[in-house]
Amino acid sequence: MKVQLYFFLLTVLFLVVHSTPCTAQAVCDSINLKVVYLPKDVETPPTFVNGSESLLRYIFNTHYPDSPITGEPVVIMMLEILDDGTIGRIRVLKTPNEQISNEMVKVIKSLKEKFLLPATINGTTVPCWFQFGISTKFL
Repeated sequence: MKVQLYFFLLTVLFLVVHSTPCTAQAVCDSINLKVVYLPKDVETPPTFVNGSESLLRYIFNTHYPDSPITGEPVVIMMLEILDDGTIGRIRVLKTPNEQISNEMVKVIKSLKEKFLLPATINGTTVPCWFQFGISTKFL
């Protein structure tokens, strides 16, 4: 029962943070001149293949360092979801502790499976930023 409640709370936190609009316009990669869209600029934003619980289980089944938490205990990240559904760049927007967010980045980079379906515009898949947050209280 406790685990289900934690997953419910995490899913709610995830959805609230993910639905928070970004303030920047479509980001242009200066190296490749590749446009990476924001969720508000696409027809269908990136979505989880098997729901958000599969990714949350993967993230929570990892050991994180016991480090002091300063400020709000939430890690907020942005993932670049490429047009094939794989993860490109990862940006940490907010963290209560660098060690925890560094470990979380390692966990996300280690994903072997395709957890996300790419965003689309006019039926064509496009790269898009995907923002989410996870409470460190449950790590």
